[in-house]
Amino acid sequence: MRTASITQDALTTSSLRDILGISRMRRFVSRMKTTLKKWGNSQGIRLPKYVLETMGWSEDESLEVLADGDKLIIKKANKLKTIDELFEGYDGDYKPTEIDWGSPQGREVW
Repeated sequence: MRTASITQDALTTSSLRDILGISRMRRFVSRMKTTLKKWGNSQGIRLPKYVLETMGWSEDESLEVLADGDKLIIKKANKLKTIDELFEGYDGDYKPTEIDWGSPQGREVW
């Protein structure tokens, strides 16, 4: 059986494209121009439908926006877990213990 060798850089680039969901649209997305417009008391940009479909996003999607110098990074926000999801698998066998925080280090009142 013959296997092809893949360089680490190629694997990393390919993996990132797959993870970000932009492998097919990369050249179009990276060259897209849009305009910052007034939207109520804020400003906003519009993203074409094909970009949203490529990313797997829909209307009212919760997104995280990061500012990095002159760049904006927009990514899907992590979904918060419900109380049921947080306690899934909890069997109710919790016994609180006292924690020794050590001796006072400043002007703490005990």
